[in-house]
Amino acid sequence: MGPGVIVMKVLNTRVLVTHGVHWLPNVDFIVVMSGGTISEIGSYEELMEHDGVFAQFLRTYLNSTENNEIENEEFKRKTLEKLSSLQSDFSSDQSATNLVDMVFHSLTRESDSDTHSIDINQGKFKDERNRNMESWYAGGLPYLETPIIQHEVPMDLGLSPSFSRETNPTLLTIPIETENLSHEQCGRFKNSISDVSSRFDSISSKLNKHEISMENIGSHTVSRESSVFHDPAVDKLIEEEALETGTVKASVLKTCAKSTGIVVTILIFLLFGIYNVIAMYSSIWLANWTSDLDLHNLTLLPANSSERIHKNQYYVGVYGFLGVLQVTLILLFAVTITKGRINASTCLHQKMLTNVLRCPMEFFDRTPVGRVVNRFAKDIDDIDKEIPWRFESWLECVYWCIGAIIVISYNTPMYLAVICPLGCLYFLVQRFYIKTARQLRRLQSNTRSLVISHFSETISGAVTIRAFGIQKEFNRESELRVDTNHKIQLAANSSTRWLAVRLEILGAVVVVAAGTFAVFGRETLNGAIVGLSISYAIQFTEYFNWYVRMTSELETNIVSVERILEYTKRPTGAPLVTDNRPPPSWPAEGKVEFISYSCRYREGLELILKDITVSVKPGEKVGLVGRTGAGKSSLSLALFRLIEPAGGRILVDGVDVSKIGLHDLRSKLTILPQEPVLFSGSLRMNLDPHGEHTDSAIWLALEQSHLKSFIDSLPTKLEYECGEGGQNLSVGQRQLICLARSLLKKSKVLVLDEATAAVDMETDDLIQQTIRVEFADCTVLTIAHRLNTVMDYDRILVLDRGGVKEFDSPGSLLSRTDSLFYQMTRVLVTHGVHWLPELDFIVVMSGGTISEVGSYEGK
Repeated sequence: MGPGVIVMKVLNTRVLVTHGVHWLPNVDFIVVMSGGTISEIGSYEELMEHDGVFAQFLRTYLNSTENNEIENEEFKRKTLEKLSSLQSDFSSDQSATNLVDMVFHSLTRESDSDTHSIDINQGKFKDERNRNMESWYAGGLPYLETPIIQHEVPMDLGLSPSFSRETNPTLLTIPIETENLSHEQCGRFKNSISDVSSRFDSISSKLNKHEISMENIGSHTVSRESSVFHDPAVDKLIEEEALETGTVKASVLKTCAKSTGIVVTILIFLLFGIYNVIAMYSSIWLANWTSDLDLHNLTLLPANSSERIHKNQYYVGVYGFLGVLQVTLILLFAVTITKGRINASTCLHQKMLTNVLRCPMEFFDRTPVGRVVNRFAKDIDDIDKEIPWRFESWLECVYWCIGAIIVISYNTPMYLAVICPLGCLYFLVQRFYIKTARQLRRLQSNTRSLVISHFSETISGAVTIRAFGIQKEFNRESELRVDTNHKIQLAANSSTRWLAVRLEILGAVVVVAAGTFAVFGRETLNGAIVGLSISYAIQFTEYFNWYVRMTSELETNIVSVERILEYTKRPTGAPLVTDNRPPPSWPAEGKVEFISYSCRYREGLELILKDITVSVKPGEKVGLVGRTGAGKSSLSLALFRLIEPAGGRILVDGVDVSKIGLHDLRSKLTILPQEPVLFSGSLRMNLDPHGEHTDSAIWLALEQSHLKSFIDSLPTKLEYECGEGGQNLSVGQRQLICLARSLLKKSKVLVLDEATAAVDMETDDLIQQTIRVEFADCTVLTIAHRLNTVMDYDRILVLDRGGVKEFDSPGSLLSRTDSLFYQMTRVLVTHGVHWLPELDFIVVMSGGTISEVGSYEGK
C-alpha cells in the first residue's frame, strides 16, 4: 500500500478508507470527510499546516490520550532496554530513541497514533522513515552506501497493455551496494536475484503460452515450496449439485406417506374411494329411475296417482340421500387432505431446516446459498401446493377410471377386449414420457439453483460490480442462466404436448369402441344404460388422459421431495447434548489446554493446526498472533468445535470439549467476532434471546458497554427494531451491542477475533476499556491482526503454518532478537507496515531506484 512497496502491478492507484491515523503520513493524498461531505483535500503536511478540521481532529485525539504516557513510562524504559540491539541499525543514538518512541506509542493500546503525529510535528518522520527504509534488511543483507553491482530482472510478465506500461519486456536495473560485504553474502544475494528472475520468467512463459488465463492470476499464490500456480482441480471448493437419475425410489414415496401420517393417508384413500363409489351409484340410480317402465306406463300408474307419487318420492329420497353422503364425504376428505398436506410440508421442512442448521461448516463453505434457498423456496412450495393438488387429481382419475371401466364393462362385456390392449398402450406411452419429464424436472431444479445463486451473489456484490463497471457482464451471465432454465422449461412443455396428442388419439379409440359395441348390442341393452356407458366412455377419455398426465406430473414433482430428503440425510455435526454433561457451574476457573491438538477443515486436506500443545492459566490474557494462514482463527474454531479434531484434545477446566454436547460447550463460552452479528428483531431479543435476564441486568450491561445513553434516547428503548442484520445501527453500535451481550453471558472464557478492527478509534478505546475492567477475572484469548492490541497481555502465542512457534510474555519475546514476534514487531515499528510478511514479493524503492527484491522471509 505504501509508496515504498510495489507488488505485481506497479501503476495501481490505491484508495485506503481507514480509521487508523498512523497510516496517513504514508499516503500521497488525503480526502477528509465530515458530515457526509468532503471538508478538506491535500497531503498530510498541507492539512497539518492548514490547521483545519483534520488538524483539530488529530489534536483532540492526542490530547485525549496524552495522559496515558505518564503511567506507561516504566513500559517505555523497559522497551528501550529490550530493543537496544536495534540501535546498530540506525546512524545515531537519536535514531534509536525515536525508534523506542515509535515502539512505545505504536504498541501501547491507548495511543495508537501519537508517534506519527508527534514525529511529523517535529519534522522528523519522513527522514526517520527514509533512514529506516535504507537500513531495512532483506535476507540479512543491509543496504549500504557503497559501490554497486547490477543485476537485470525482467519485470514485464507478458501481460496485456492494461497490466503493464509497455507491451515489450523491460529490464529494470537494480543497484545493490556491495562494499564491506563478504564474498558469501554477495553470492547469496546474486542467487536470490536469479531466483526471482527465474520465477518471473516462468510466469511470463506460461502466460505467453496461454497456459494460465488472466482470471487465474488473482486466484493463485506463488509459493517457494510448490509450482508457480496450483492446479484448480486439486483445491476445488464448491461441490457440484447432485443430480439423481432413474425412477424415484420407493423409499421417497414411503417417506411422503410417513410425513403425511399413516392414519391420515389411509383416511384419504378410504374417504375418496367411498365418495367415488357413491357418485358412481348416484349416476346408476338416476339411470334406473329414468328407465323405470312403470313410470313410463300412464295406464298402469296414472299421472296423479298416489303410487306414482310415492315411487318418484322414493327415487328422489334415495338420490338426495346419496347427494348428502357425497357432500359429507367430500368435506371430510377436504379436511383430511388439508391436514395431510400441512403435516407433510411441516415435517419435511422441519427435518430439512434442523439438519441444515446442524450441518458442519464444510457444508456451507462448499454449497452456494442459492442452492440452499432453492430447496427452501421452490421445493417446499411444490410440497405445499403442486404435489397435493396433483395427488388429489390423480386419485380422482384413478377412482373414476376404475368405476367407468366397471360400468361400461358391466353393460358391454365386449368392451374388456379393447380396454386391455388400450391400457397397455397407455402404460407404454406414459412410461416413455415420464422418463424424459422426470429428468427434465431435475434439470429445471438444478438450473434454477444457478439462477438464484447468481442473483443472490449479484445483490450482495452490487457495490463492487458497479465500482468495476461490469454490470453488463453480470447481466449477460444472468440472462444466460435464465435462458438455460427456460430452454429446459420449453423442452418440458413440448414433451407435455407430445403426450397430450397421443392420449387424445387413444381416447378417441375408446369412444369409438364403446359406441360400436353399443350398436351391436342394441337389441338387448337398455337405452338409459347405453347412454350412461357412452357418456362414461367420453369422460373416460378425458379422465384417463388426465390420469396419465397426473401420474407423470406427480412423479416429476416428487423429485422435490427427493431433493429435500437429500438435505435431511446430510451428515451433521456433533450432538447438541450428550449423556456426559459438564457440571452447571462449568467452567469455574477458565483454564484452557490444547494437548497435541491437530485438525483439518475437511477430509482430504492438509492439517491446518499441527500438534498444538498450549496451556492457558485461569484468568490469563493471551494474544494469538501470526501471519495470514498461521492458524489463529482456526484455533478459535477448534475451541468452539466448528471444526473437529484430527488428533489430540482440548480441555477447559479439565473437561474434554469433544466429549460433551455442542450446546453445553458453546453456551459456556463467549466470542466477540470481528464482524458484529445482529438479527432482525428488537434490541432486547438481540441482547437476551432466551429471556434469561431482568431489565435491570440488561441496562447495567448497556451502561458498561457505553450504550445506555444512546438506547435511553430511543423512543421504544429496548424494543427498538434493529433491522435486518442490524442495519438500523452503525458498525460501532452493533459491536457495542455484541459486547453488552457478552457481558450478560458472563462466561469465564472470552475469545476476541480482532473485535475492534472495523470500528473507529473512539469505539476501539471504549471496547478495550470495558474488556480490561469487566473481564478482568476471565480468561481472554485475543486473535490480534494488530500487534498493539496485545502488547500488555500476560503472554503471546505466536503461530506459524499451523504450529506453535513461541509462547511467552511480550517482554521475553521482545528481548530475543531471533524470535518471530520480535521480527513482526520490528517491521511494525520501523515501517508502520505490519502486513509486509503477508506479501509474496516486495520491491524496495530508495532514491528513485529499486534497491531490493524478494520475499519477506527468505531473500
